[in-house]
Amino acid sequence: MKPKYELLSTFKTKNEKETFCAAQNFSSNFSGGEIVVLFGDIGAGKTVFVSGIAKGLKCSKKPISSSFNLARIYKGEKISLAHFDLFRLKNPKEVDFGLEDYLSKDYVVAIEWPLPAESVYSRFSHHKVVINLKGKDKREIKIYES
Repeated sequence: MKPKYELLSTFKTKNEKETFCAAQNFSSNFSGGEIVVLFGDIGAGKTVFVSGIAKGLKCSKKPISSSFNLARIYKGEKISLAHFDLFRLKNPKEVDFGLEDYLSKDYVVAIEWPLPAESVYSRFSHHKVVINLKGKDKREIKIYES
């Protein structure tokens, strides 16, 4: 069954820094166990948004696009960020890569290109972030809650 979503907020950003700051503010009160799934075209700013989440969690390293690795873990001050990029997965049957191991209070999980894992994350409360390009550097970011 597909999750039902409620729109929490909409942001309009003019540049990468504003997108980063919006994500940092969004994540600053996370306490662990949050799941954030990110939708947007290539170059929309999903990894920038994940970097802002990492900053909000006070992670020591800045996330990079993990398209070549399915997952990267970034240690935060109190909780860590598990960053998944499922761009290369085309079949939901390929999802057996350990995602469920990170769905705990010890992590915030951020998933770019999340559709192959929908059967996993949709069983839990989560945030859906949709980033739309509105010009060269402008973005419209909508955050939903399931």
